[in-house]
Amino acid sequence: DHLSLSPPVHIMAIPLMVGSRTVGLVLGTHQLAQSPMAMGELVAASGLLSQGLMRLIKQRKKSRKARAELELSPVPELSPVPEVFSPVPEVVPTREVTPYTAITVPIPTHLEQQNSFVEEIIALIDQLEHLSIQQDSLDLRSAQALKNLGDRTLEVLHFYFPGILTYRETSDMSRMPPPSQHGPLMQFMVDWGLPVVPVLIDLIDSENPQIRMYATYLFLEIRFPDILFRIAEKLFDPEPSVRDVAARVILSYEGHREYAEITSNLRGFLGHPDPTMQKNTVDALGRMRDKHSIEAIIQLLPSASTEIADHMIHALRLITLRDFGSQLERWQSWWALNSQRHRVLWLIEGLRQNDEELRRDAIDELVRIVGETMDYDPEASMEFRESGVRRWVSWWEQKGRVQLI
Repeated sequence: DHLSLSPPVHIMAIPLMVGSRTVGLVLGTHQLAQSPMAMGELVAASGLLSQGLMRLIKQRKKSRKARAELELSPVPELSPVPEVFSPVPEVVPTREVTPYTAITVPIPTHLEQQNSFVEEIIALIDQLEHLSIQQDSLDLRSAQALKNLGDRTLEVLHFYFPGILTYRETSDMSRMPPPSQHGPLMQFMVDWGLPVVPVLIDLIDSENPQIRMYATYLFLEIRFPDILFRIAEKLFDPEPSVRDVAARVILSYEGHREYAEITSNLRGFLGHPDPTMQKNTVDALGRMRDKHSIEAIIQLLPSASTEIADHMIHALRLITLRDFGSQLERWQSWWALNSQRHRVLWLIEGLRQNDEELRRDAIDELVRIVGETMDYDPEASMEFRESGVRRWVSWWEQKGRVQLI
């Protein structure tokens, strides 16, 4: 755990629920400074214990009922007739689909023994995916049926995640669409929201890097701040895509206490002696646009190895939307003049850069922070781009300064 500090021990208690009744407490202690970091596992443990107790109670009641009826009558208990589902029509996808990217693992024996609900849920998931692809939108009927099955659906979801993926990955992950646009099962999980969090908490440490990546990425749309310190550990994941989406999820909480604590802790590792650790730290702070790390990065730049220096320059470029390369004096001069100015002003000025990629990054950042484009097009002619810059300057003077300072 690269982000932990060591203050006094924390103690947490989570109620253990069976139905609406509290039957016990799940207690946890740890040495972490950020107690939310351990909260996720405790919540998941409480939920799983509650589910297990509920199943044991139901099985006990069912066995008692069976014995009682056996004593009264030789007629065996009849199994309930399962709901009949319409067969899934043959689907001709309206866009290219990559079903081979779906990840499944064998359903455990304890679930196979409960064929009645497992087969029903598998059929519903299959129906959800194919009808959603056919309609190009989430199939609400299948989605609601899966939600109605509650914990049983969650058990099976664990083994089908992330499902059929309709999104083709590209090298530029910074412009990757949100996870709900990557496949029907992902869209369903975002639509369901917080009930799927225990599943994701378990999958976030999967040995499969694609599963880890999507389990992390879903927290971009399923808002659960308590998981952020756990996601921060993924900034040091061996898989680059996992590190990328972890930084993106944490950046989406910019302005929150958790974001401030994570970036503050990370800055302490900028001078780490291990090159991989230092490189991942620099990359993470760059992706999270941490303004407060600029001074330390500039100070470390002269003594950094060539490889680490390249990562530092890239991080400075992401944060400042300037590209002075390895020219240390220019970075120092720019920082001396701009350290006290709001970063949004850096971004507005970045719209005037000659480099189209920098202009595109600047407008993307402004849209993320402000939610507006002001009709600025990074590919337009200089005249039209300058008109857009003037609109941004006018917005800052009339509204932005008051809203953001």
